[in-house]
Amino acid sequence: MSEVETLRALPATENLNAISRLVNDAPIVALFVDFDGTISHIVPRPGDAVLDGGIRKTLALLAARPDFRIAVVSGRALADLRERVNLPNIAYVGNHGFEFEAGGISYREPRAERLKCELRALALQLKLAIGDIEGADVEDKGLTISVHLRRVAEPFHDWVRQTVTDFV
Repeated sequence: MSEVETLRALPATENLNAISRLVNDAPIVALFVDFDGTISHIVPRPGDAVLDGGIRKTLALLAARPDFRIAVVSGRALADLRERVNLPNIAYVGNHGFEFEAGGISYREPRAERLKCELRALALQLKLAIGDIEGADVEDKGLTISVHLRRVAEPFHDWVRQTVTDFV
């Protein structure tokens, strides 16, 4: 088994020396990190998430190196992600890849952009359908919609899921 195959098979914390060797030997390292739950803590309300201070410093240091490329990837809208991270020399990938910014290049998936009105209507219908369930939150992110269940009592999860499924 090669060193890379070994790294894939074991948790990163058990391979720090091997990872360090690979990073040091690579001419360029690309690091892709998710926002929620990876470089920020999972919080009850998505709007309360913040980039961890120690991780912010580390990302800034790595992004300043000529041998590192950093991308922060998220289901969040690009503008929301960029505002929460707010570091230069980083690629931002929002809405599950439907939009991104990197090195002066911006992209928004044109088919998703054309469906924004229909998506907004769907978000309003979902808000009406599940709005009475305490803790349920429908988030319209422009090119995608998220229905958050984190604050919904467990007995209502299946009902909310089925209601959302019935709309799509």
